[in-house]
Amino acid sequence: MTIEPDTQQSRIDLAGTLRKLRKAAGLSGERLAVRCAMSQSKISRIESGKALPSVLDVDRILTALEVPADVASELLALTRRANVEHTSWRSVAELG
Repeated sequence: MTIEPDTQQSRIDLAGTLRKLRKAAGLSGERLAVRCAMSQSKISRIESGKALPSVLDVDRILTALEVPADVASELLALTRRANVEHTSWRSVAELG
């Protein structure tokens, strides 16, 4: 099954932004994973766009990176949108 283009773009946007924020904070993926109580491989999958993170995952990452509230709010909205798009597309695909 392929991912709907809009869903893929939201995921790529989110992934790239999270990676940039981590690098700007001067943290390795491994160090961020420790701060978030996640595996390093999960952080890597999220940042590469291979995994669509939950809102809770992104909130934990943003908290660990000490991202300002206004930026965090925008990224959480993007996460919600990406998850809704993915769920909607998946429902359509299952119906055939």
